Amino acid sequence: MHPHRIRGSQSIGVRLLVRLFLPATALAITACSDAQSDEPGSTRIATDTSETEIDAIRVERGRSMFMVRPANCAHCHLEGAVGSDWAPNLTTGTFLHSDGTIEGIQQTIIAGVAEDQIKMSFTVSMKPSSHRGITDDQCLDLAHYVRSLSQ
Repeated sequence: MHPHRIRGSQSIGVRLLVRLFLPATALAITACSDAQSDEPGSTRIATDTSETEIDAIRVERGRSMFMVRPANCAHCHLEGAVGSDWAPNLTTGTFLHSDGTIEGIQQTIIAGVAEDQIKMSFTVSMKPSSHRGITDDQCLDLAHYVRSLSQ
């Protein structure tokens, strides 16, 4: 028998250990992540619009929504958010309709950009999120993604 393979009764013991150990580990990880530590060197994940830190989970959800409906931001801003003739590049760190904070970007997505607010030579307005069926929480995911593009 190969020394790294587990067979027979040994595999039952390993499976039992995995069933007992993994849930306890997941519980411990959850408890640690729920604790709010302000100690030096600790990482705090942003969970609301007042936070300025980028949340990796929200970035990934926002990236997915950016490409497809209901948001479908890439239709105008193009894949990678590099901009087009009708919508600005979102990767430069310069925001035409926001102060560039996560909260500011979220508010722009929620409110949209009316035709009379369009800046520079762009020609297409951006509908408010409610017209596209996007929740405020989904707007926050999109804001995290957009903000992450320029960092």
